[in-house]
Amino acid sequence: MADPVVLRQTHAYARGLSLDYACGPERPRALVVYAHGGSFMTGSRDDRLARHFAGDLAGRGLAFASIDYRKGGNPLRGMPEARAAAIELAVAESQLVYPEIAARLFGPLLYRAVEDLASAVDWLCLAPEGPGLEDLPLIVMGLSAGAMAAMGYAWGLDGLDPGTKAPALALGVAAVPPQPWRITPGHPTSGAVLLARGDAIMPRAAVARLAGDMTARACDVEVAMIPYGQHNRPVRELVPTEASPEGEWKFWVQDRISRVLDRRADD
Repeated sequence: MADPVVLRQTHAYARGLSLDYACGPERPRALVVYAHGGSFMTGSRDDRLARHFAGDLAGRGLAFASIDYRKGGNPLRGMPEARAAAIELAVAESQLVYPEIAARLFGPLLYRAVEDLASAVDWLCLAPEGPGLEDLPLIVMGLSAGAMAAMGYAWGLDGLDPGTKAPALALGVAAVPPQPWRITPGHPTSGAVLLARGDAIMPRAAVARLAGDMTARACDVEVAMIPYGQHNRPVRELVPTEASPEGEWKFWVQDRISRVLDRRADD
């Protein structure tokens, strides 16, 4: 069987920021927006996960966009004092929840990335020059720092205005939700995170604490752990290669997207 036709385009969605957009020839069933990793300092929207899912998800009838976001620098410069104070308080609370994780991952660089992700979603859904996907279910996902941004967009961050479109699903690869207290039972966004047991950046003690909290409060967030490997192991498991074409986790992303879309179709 021939590979499905996938249309790929690059668009500027904000000043100095672009996204790569992929979809099939038919109207897509949902929009998936992806943010890359790199500790909010490095990384590219054309990473391994983006290249894989641009073809895979678009070939399954979904639209897929991998976005740039601003990295590095000092987002606090020129920021109103009240907002800077709100971020400082939120970072302190995240550190109480996740003392094993570097505090800088919860700070102003995260907030700025969430703002950029929100701008990309608005462009994809609402901009006259965009594909006009406002009516579609939204799924946000990311890797590492990008996953924290995706989940920060999905469930919100203290002191930041919410995005204009609530996702149906947030998928985090090699990351935890930065402010889990914002996840509540009955929240319209379901969630799932996938990490590796030996991850030194997102240590398993922090992951276990998250899993216990989500279960205790009956929040719709699945916490899955690969029982081996380090920080980037989930990428190796999610992207098939000739050397490792199959695996327990190969369809983890696709299965979770299908569950949410099927559930919405049944409602």
